Amino acid sequence: MPAVRYVPISIYYHLTNVLIATLQGSGYCFRLYTEESFRKMPITAEPEIRRCTLTSSLLQLKCLGQDLEELDFMDKPDESTVASALKTLFLLGALDNRKALTPLGRQMAAFPLEPPLARALVASTEMGCTAEVLTIISVLSASSHLFVDTHDARDAAADARRKFRHLSGDHLTVLNVVRAYEEVAASESK
Repeated sequence: MPAVRYVPISIYYHLTNVLIATLQGSGYCFRLYTEESFRKMPITAEPEIRRCTLTSSLLQLKCLGQDLEELDFMDKPDESTVASALKTLFLLGALDNRKALTPLGRQMAAFPLEPPLARALVASTEMGCTAEVLTIISVLSASSHLFVDTHDARDAAADARRKFRHLSGDHLTVLNVVRAYEEVAASESK
């Protein structure tokens, strides 16, 4: 049986769901929290700029000649989030030690990917493994899970995964799965 995931919500989100349910027709609305918990909920959710990574946004702004640290925001992102994004872009080689965009950073920004994935794709051209890296990035970017792991079939799922496991790690395990799928698909189409 799948586990129920706890996700904190705001009062605004709660009221929106009630309105949607009301518009769909009559019925019952079950809330899985106490009235006390409801009173403690924030009125609105925290702005997205404070909840997400800024690495990709910062890279795009650098390409436009803008500096995220100097922009005037209604809801300013946390300094630690900005510092983390700058550090990540520096480590990936997208920014130099003066926080200026490098040619590699401009190249990375051309891809509609998170900077670490874009960096892997750029490096793959140098290493001669672009097809393989594209395959791995495609699977990592997909919203569905590659391995289905239900509570009832956990052991069977682990056994199935073992067939594809690569000693170098999960990314090459993903590549093994895709290659096995392609082999089966090719043999079935003959």
